Amino acid sequence: MDKKTIVIETFDEIVELALKIENSDKTFKKAYVIDTNVILQNHLSPLLLSDNGENLIIITETVLQELDKFKVGIDDINFQAREFNRMLADAEIVKKLNNSVLIKKRKNEIEAYILLLKNKSTEEINDDKIIDTILLSEEKIKDIFGVNEIIFISNDIVFRTKVILKGGVAQSFLKEE
Repeated sequence: MDKKTIVIETFDEIVELALKIENSDKTFKKAYVIDTNVILQNHLSPLLLSDNGENLIIITETVLQELDKFKVGIDDINFQAREFNRMLADAEIVKKLNNSVLIKKRKNEIEAYILLLKNKSTEEINDDKIIDTILLSEEKIKDIFGVNEIIFISNDIVFRTKVILKGGVAQSFLKEE
């Protein structure tokens, strides 16, 4: 990874954000980074993966930008993008900072914490922006939120391969283990 192409963000905002979680003892089993195609398949995927608040969901600014392009139209992916946007609009903001926002979403009896991260990568390709943003923050996210692993979730084999080549862990959505 060429250090000239990445702006390394400070983690003060993430530390402060973690302290603002309602229950100061709140930790997460895992963190899932969700790719755009997963949300376009099922807008409820963040809630499903959260395991009722047991797992932290991470969505980068690049994913939000990609979803924004799909919200107009009559196809199922357009519907999924709109429904996801409605879900975000209805979520409670736990803490809002310059480079990230932690939100909490409850739907029926399901609870999810979603960390929205501002993209800091200067890469041209969106997949690389998503991957680099998370890999630069990985250790701090693990330390602050108490997660043992960060897993990238994507249905795109090229995306998953890039994650693995860069040292991350990736799987497809609803993969049987």
